[in-house]
Amino acid sequence: MKAIRDLDLDEVIERLERASANAPTIRPDGKFVWTDEGTCRVCGCTNERACPGGCVWAEPNLCSRCARR
Repeated sequence: MKAIRDLDLDEVIERLERASANAPTIRPDGKFVWTDEGTCRVCGCTNERACPGGCVWAEPNLCSRCARR
């Protein structure tokens, strides 16, 4: 495994994206949520409990309503 200082920028970005995809989401009530299913990292909405008025996934773990903020 290479040290981070030996990686080029694209490799660093790829590793950070992979790591953040596995990180917990912190819901508005302060609880950590570890899930493979969609949970918005900003508002905590899920596939089963969308934002009022509805939303879709703008990117992994970020709903369309929060992406517009």
